[in-house]
Amino acid sequence: MALAGKDANVYITASTPTTSLAEAFNAVGGSSVSHQITASTKRHWERIPDTVGRPRMLVAGSTVGVPSYDVNYVQGIVTFASTVSGAVTGDVEWLTSASIAEGREWSLTVDRDLFEVSTFDSGGWRDYQENINGAQASVARYWSTGGGGGGEFFDRINVDQDVILSLRPDQAAGDAYEGYAKITANSVAAAVDGIIGESIDFTIDGALYYTTSP
Repeated sequence: MALAGKDANVYITASTPTTSLAEAFNAVGGSSVSHQITASTKRHWERIPDTVGRPRMLVAGSTVGVPSYDVNYVQGIVTFASTVSGAVTGDVEWLTSASIAEGREWSLTVDRDLFEVSTFDSGGWRDYQENINGAQASVARYWSTGGGGGGEFFDRINVDQDVILSLRPDQAAGDAYEGYAKITANSVAAAVDGIIGESIDFTIDGALYYTTSP
């Protein structure tokens, strides 16, 4: 069924993380290797480890060394090197997420590098080898001085601060494209006979995920 654009939205994470200790984790899809933080509002994590190396993971109350697990900072998931038994908890630095003030449009382009590998044996057709995936996003909104508006994105460019971008086609359904992103451009346009508008361009930095429960 076709979706109306009015039901979409776009969210970004705050600039300052919050620390939570001994957060509960649940196994992902019955797995005993991958676990996701239970609290859905705390699944976007700061990916620059603090001085104590968060997320710090514990299994059955015992600390697990960092090389023993991989971290998905976008979705709040840790994947252990091998099966674990016992309650999984963790100390995490998470980022609140809120819709962009006065947002009105977003777009997402996912691309893949292809290298030509044609040979004499290609039968007169070009052959290609896939390589690296990437994605770019753009958000448009009305410029606003309140609710996180104004110079918010200008300030983030100046301090080279990345964000977790959550592009939602349908808020009610819970679908979202999510990933860490760097702001590559911020444009503001004003006309005497129009509304001041702002556009922000992002390049996804790392993996882009599709989820039904952001």
